[in-house]
Amino acid sequence: MNMLDNKQFMISFYMTLVVVCVMFASSEIIHNTEVIFPEISALCIGYLLYHKHAWTVNHKRMLTCISTCAILGVIIVEYVPLPLWQQLCLAFIIGQLLLAYSGTDLAPMVSAIVLPVLLQSRGYIYPLSTIILTILVILFNEIEVRKQLRTKEVFKALNKPNKKEYLLITLRVMIVVVVTYIACAVDLKFIIAPPLIVAFIEFSKKRGKLREKPLKPIILLTISAIIGCLCRYIFTITYNIPITVTSIVAITITILLIYRTETYLPPIGAICLLALIVPEDILTLFPLEIFIGTTIFMTFTKIIYRTETFREYYHQK
Repeated sequence: MNMLDNKQFMISFYMTLVVVCVMFASSEIIHNTEVIFPEISALCIGYLLYHKHAWTVNHKRMLTCISTCAILGVIIVEYVPLPLWQQLCLAFIIGQLLLAYSGTDLAPMVSAIVLPVLLQSRGYIYPLSTIILTILVILFNEIEVRKQLRTKEVFKALNKPNKKEYLLITLRVMIVVVVTYIACAVDLKFIIAPPLIVAFIEFSKKRGKLREKPLKPIILLTISAIIGCLCRYIFTITYNIPITVTSIVAITITILLIYRTETYLPPIGAICLLALIVPEDILTLFPLEIFIGTTIFMTFTKIIYRTETFREYYHQK
């Protein structure tokens, strides 16, 4: 998955900065962090910065999937009186099923439903912000097409899951349930940070190439967490610089990291921005939790990949 040419890349890069700036500035203006949807950076990376869409999806389905999941996530927090780990598992199961039947492989939609549960977001702010930000990304993508900065892609809905894919979904659910229970039990809940769950789906999908070099995504996701934490500590905590400025610096460094390493992994951007809104007292632990979570999910992916049951499935074209 290659980046755009330099001129096209810079235009898409500035569009991404606008989206991030709008999100964090809005949060500062209304004094509410529920405006912030870190996975929007993943949508920008996968929908604006790469020469082809990172997912099989069109504008309408992207907006429908992301907004539906965001609303359902808040509904779970408000109306499902279960312990946090059970709410998280329920959110993931619903998100995984919606993904399977959406006709797309838009994995960030799962983050949209899990994030409000993890952060216990309530009310209309989070889903409204998520919808507006997704529309902004779609508008920027349409501008790129109309200005001939990218070719309009023909969307063809994916088929419904077959037996092997149902089994893969079941294994993902089982793994996430176990990891979620342990993470909540030891109070290291960002081991199952929503972007890591998205990364797990990307790792384990049929044509996922990231599992071929497992150390690379583990290192890059950890580095992106460190970038976010350091930027927040240095700029916002130490020098009291507005978080909007900090977010621009952090996402710029992260996108440069993606560009230089030529790595297709949109959740890298989401992890960086998530570091800007996690509780301040866990900043030092956050990169370690991301490292542990990524390592766990990559390890399970490699185990699944090497089993005889899935060997033929993964090697089919």
